[in-house]
Amino acid sequence: MFDTGKFVSVGDTNLFVSEAGNPKGIVIILLHGGLQSRLDFIPLAKYLAEDYRLIAIDTRGHGRSGIGTAP
Repeated sequence: MFDTGKFVSVGDTNLFVSEAGNPKGIVIILLHGGLQSRLDFIPLAKYLAEDYRLIAIDTRGHGRSGIGTAP
């Protein structure tokens, strides 16, 4: 879960976005805290995936997302 995804260009970097769950379900966007990544949501996502469309984003400089040049 959350192994595949795509890069989205945001400002001066690319953020990695991954989806899982029910594509027809209500969308839940998962944003992690500091020093984490989208993968930290896997235990929770296993309970939500049947009913919800889950979108997990690696924030700037975390997981597979680039850090960019902005301060």
